[in-house]
Amino acid sequence: MTDQQATPELDLSDLPQITAKQLKFVHAVAADGKSYSEAYRHAYDCNGDVPATAWHNASVLASDSKVSAWLQAVRRLGMAGAKLNLSGHLTELERLKHISLDTGNCGAAVKAEELRGKASGLYVDRIETRVAGETELLAALRALPANLQLEMAVHYGVAHLIDEPLSGHAADTKQIAPVKAL
Repeated sequence: MTDQQATPELDLSDLPQITAKQLKFVHAVAADGKSYSEAYRHAYDCNGDVPATAWHNASVLASDSKVSAWLQAVRRLGMAGAKLNLSGHLTELERLKHISLDTGNCGAAVKAEELRGKASGLYVDRIETRVAGETELLAALRALPANLQLEMAVHYGVAHLIDEPLSGHAADTKQIAPVKAL
């Protein structure tokens, strides 16, 4: 007996018959990692079609019970290269947005577009703290956990107002002395 594992094989007799174009679609999705709409355009002649038509037809094709059975079987075998990549993720969100618009679900379409923007890095969560003066800034720093006080004081240019870390313990406990009172 060898130490190598046998590569599982696809038993075609258990799968429904599909057309050559459907098989080309399955291969493009599973083996090449294309999105449904990219795979549809690869397998079918879409010249002159508007993108929404290809997205719709790709969705219908992927939902077909025979094609879906093939996609599941191929994915189970690990031939899908089932890794999430940004391009495929963005394409899928765009497809979902168009389906949502086609069905009149504007809320879902807006959410899909928002998620596309977040995945693309267009939205950044940030926290803004506005203080009128040094006194308010020091009060805000005092409200922070001790391990963040020095870091934020350096960020805001008031590190000189922070006492030195507790001698002998700072490296071990990551503690700093509280903010000095004015």
